[in-house]
Amino acid sequence: MLKHGTYVWILQTETNSENQKWTQVVVNGVKGYIKSEFLRILTEKESSAYMAQFTPIPPELYYMEAPADADDSVG
Repeated sequence: MLKHGTYVWILQTETNSENQKWTQVVVNGVKGYIKSEFLRILTEKESSAYMAQFTPIPPELYYMEAPADADDSVG
């Protein structure tokens, strides 16, 4: 489970056959999906302030591919 306010890196958004939007994200190096309605996109000002903490690339953006039989969910 992710705590409210956790920052995630968005990779892509997909719509399933039930017309639900899911967003693929990276959190602490783990790739998974979050239902898009639970995400809030940072404003440009918020994003710039957050990114200013990191040089050159945030380490949590790096992720490892899980084995093919691993669960892709986050939390």
